Amino acid sequence: MQLGSGAVARTTQDKLREIVSVKDFGAKGDGSTDDTSAIQAAINYAATFGSGFGAEVVFPTGQYNYSALTISNSGVSLRGQGKAALVKTSATGNGLLVIGPTGRIYGAGIQNLQFSASVAQTSGAAVYITNAGQCKLDNLTFTSYPFPCFRGLQTNNVS
Repeated sequence: MQLGSGAVARTTQDKLREIVSVKDFGAKGDGSTDDTSAIQAAINYAATFGSGFGAEVVFPTGQYNYSALTISNSGVSLRGQGKAALVKTSATGNGLLVIGPTGRIYGAGIQNLQFSASVAQTSGAAVYITNAGQCKLDNLTFTSYPFPCFRGLQTNNVS
């Protein structure tokens, strides 16, 4: 419990829910496991928090293989801790899609993550953001391990 004037008592569980780890949903980050479903489950869970404000999804140090991921709710952020890499394993399509499916989403964030591909890319972007506003992008790296992404970051209708 926080001390101080105006502090509100909250449970430990409520405080821990403010940050969601992909490891809590079964992601391995070992560089060989397909972590797509675990990461997407963490993103979907983070989207359920408070009035569309979402929560932060953290990636502890590791290499997370994935085919395609989607953020479609306001306020969901992805943040790497230490050296965290997302490696796209499909040759086509966008890797991480940030999209407002029925309008704009606001306040999505991506921080401290490295993006690359494990197969030669023929289409799509590592990160594609569309119909979104007030997004925070910080300390993103796009590398060519072992293949470069077809496109690193692509945006459309973003303010």
